[in-house]
Amino acid sequence: MEGATDPEVLKDRAFYKLGLYIHDKKATMVALGLVSCLLMTGLIGMGADWAEGFGEDDVESVNAGRLISQRFASDDGDGGPSFRYL
Repeated sequence: MEGATDPEVLKDRAFYKLGLYIHDKKATMVALGLVSCLLMTGLIGMGADWAEGFGEDDVESVNAGRLISQRFASDDGDGGPSFRYL
């Protein structure tokens, strides 16, 4: 084998053993990879519908931002620029 590292030195390490296991169980690893891709496709199918609620609820951070904008408003009633941390 080419390389500067002797495989005998790496024999007791976790990633060496993991590599041997994956090499021996190729078909199982391919099947697990395909199943995980199908499961992640379900997450993509869910879409961003769950993210629409951020910043719309009556939570403390939104109330605090609104309160700061009111308290530091200028004379013409403009609260100035505002931002939100997510």
